[in-house]
Amino acid sequence: TDVTIEDLTKAITVGIQTKVSELIKQMTDDTDDKINQIESHDSKKCDIIKKNMETIVSEHVGQMKKELSCQLMSLSNSFTYAEKVAEPQQRQNLQHPQLNITKSSAPINTHNGTNVGQGNPKRSPHHVDPSMSVIIRNVSCRKITSHDSHLKSEFNKHFNRMKIKHCKKTRYGNIILELTSKEDIKTVLEKWDPLWFTADDHDKGTEVMRMNDSRKNNPINGVIRHVIQELSNDDIEKELQREGLHNIQAKRFIKEGRLLNSVKLTFTSNHDFERALSHGVNIGNIHFAVNRYRYIQKPMQCHNCNKFGHPSRWCKSTQKCEYCSSKNHDGNSCEHRHTAARYACSNCHGNHTAMSTTCPTYQQVLALISNRAATHDE
Repeated sequence: TDVTIEDLTKAITVGIQTKVSELIKQMTDDTDDKINQIESHDSKKCDIIKKNMETIVSEHVGQMKKELSCQLMSLSNSFTYAEKVAEPQQRQNLQHPQLNITKSSAPINTHNGTNVGQGNPKRSPHHVDPSMSVIIRNVSCRKITSHDSHLKSEFNKHFNRMKIKHCKKTRYGNIILELTSKEDIKTVLEKWDPLWFTADDHDKGTEVMRMNDSRKNNPINGVIRHVIQELSNDDIEKELQREGLHNIQAKRFIKEGRLLNSVKLTFTSNHDFERALSHGVNIGNIHFAVNRYRYIQKPMQCHNCNKFGHPSRWCKSTQKCEYCSSKNHDGNSCEHRHTAARYACSNCHGNHTAMSTTCPTYQQVLALISNRAATHDE
């Protein structure tokens, strides 16, 4: 249809004006009739009747305008939705005029098995089974991480075409492999060589472990504040042992080489941790409250393209200088690295390096991570 939202608005506005005019005329006629029926033609009574009728007319007109405005909004939203739905279909008909596909037409199968009429169905994300999966850490070979087919091909060279049900790359540079049997997992763990999936210029080899094992025995951390700096970490641990809290590691926070008054306590027993949270701890005859330690992870930033969310070993983008954003050299050879006035961030184009923690882009990513951590804690 050629009807536009402007046409609808104009028609409904005219309808409102017509209804209001009819209502005012009807109310006016009723008022005149009532005044004429008054035999005495008392002027005070006539004024009261007119004021009452004006109030009634005003209330009716306001209510009518409100109802018609709601109708206008509803029609406007429906029309806008219809336009959004029709727009992709119109583009599709322009791209394939010979098909002339409509909403009611049957889907057309293409050579690759997709339905043109219905669109490609979205794939649901695959969740690996931790009991049937292994994690390969410290993978540094770019060929392995570039594509899943290279990974599976290299893996099958070592394990005689062992079937991989699913493979997944994590944001921390690890690879998760979901296998089909526990025997295969045992074989991988026994025969794994640290030189596999390792780049020639990397000294640190790879390691493999069960996915379930990587989640076990995670340390539980608490924090105590306002601890005098004369107490060393060993002194704090000895005081905690006297309290009946054993195998607890104390580590004082350090910022820019300066000791702080907050100390992180790492518990190996959940019972001891809950006890410390409930009752606190006594150190040097001073009572300290124990709070949960919430570590906010810093945003992962690529040192190749300077963007966030992936490590440099998996980066496929063009290298950019972290000081001036140039694509012609890296940060080590930048002639402006010691000239702050020439800094140009490749993320926000501000006058700072791409690795600066004051960058608005960095702050946005950090806030997103903090919000996720807070939601997870709740």
